[in-house]
Order: sequence, then C-alpha cells, then structure tokens
Amino acid sequence: MDKNPKWNKFVAQWKKSGMTTDEATKIFGWWYDNKNWVRFVDMWKRFGLTSKEASEVLDKNWLEKNYTIAYGNIWKDKENRKDFIEWVDYVYEYMRYSEIRWRSACLELCETQDVQTKKMLLLLKVPGSVVHGSINITPVNFAKLVGQWRQEFIDRGWLDEFDKPQIIIKRIEKTLRRAKLLKKKKK
Repeated sequence: MDKNPKWNKFVAQWKKSGMTTDEATKIFGWWYDNKNWVRFVDMWKRFGLTSKEASEVLDKNWLEKNYTIAYGNIWKDKENRKDFIEWVDYVYEYMRYSEIRWRSACLELCETQDVQTKKMLLLLKVPGSVVHGSINITPVNFAKLVGQWRQEFIDRGWLDEFDKPQIIIKRIEKTLRRAKLLKKKKK
C-alpha cells in the first residue's frame, strides 16, 4: 500500500467495487481520451483530493509505473514496443549526425519539439505528454523517462546494447587508455 491515506482510500473503494488496477486505469484512460476532466475531478473530490493532489497521485501511481491509457502497461502492446524501437533508432541516427550522447540528444529533441518525438509520445499514449501539439514534459523529465524505457528494453532483450552509437572521439580516447598511451585525468 502507498503511504498516502487518500490514495489508499481510493484504491480500497475500487477494490470494494470489484475492479482491478488495470480496469481502473482503463477508466482513467477513457476519461482522458474523452476530455471529460470535469467528471474526473468530481470523482477525486469525493475522495477529498484537490485536483493538484490528484495529479500528483496519478503522476506517481500511473506515469512512473508505465501505465498507459489503453492497455494498463505500456509494453504489453507489441505495436508500442515497435514504435519505441523505431524512435530509438531515430535518436541513434540523430546522435551520430550531431555527435552527441543519448541524454543530450533527448534533451535537444524535446526542447526543439521534434515531430518524431511528438509522434512517438502520441502513439504510446503517454498521458498529458503532448498538449495542443507541443510536448508538455520538461526536457529533463523526458530524457530520464525515455532513458529508463531504453534501459528496460535492453534488459528485456528487445533492444541490442551494441547498437548504441559511440562518439568517435570517445571511442579513440577509450582505445588509447586501454593501450596505456593516455593517462587518466587526476582530480
């Protein structure tokens, strides 16, 4: 159980009605898809939560656990996996072209409101990520989130770790260090 008593009360209410977490998540998704925010806020008010508290609870218990609107878990749908892998390949190409690392590439793509990135977020149905045609997640949070997803894909074997591009200069430095021709920087 969560430490938030209001969330526990909410979960208890859903369990009492016989619903699973996935079913409740689908209902959240329906409300979100149909832009029925007024009804959604009314439901939270019955549990004594303000809309800000409800947003925090959803963020913690919905976004961080990889729940999506349609299926409960973002990676259950193979199409979502395929879309994310295609986007990762796109980022790898961007990294090679710009000669930057993963995090910097993700930050840049989010800051510049990249079309492919928006498309990926929309296809994965990440709640609240794209609002009125622009990415609504801060670049730092976006880079953290997709970094976690990429690592999860590597851990599960859906992405090959050796496909990650390395910056040529870094690769040369690493080779020179291994050959003991370049010393480590002292702090």
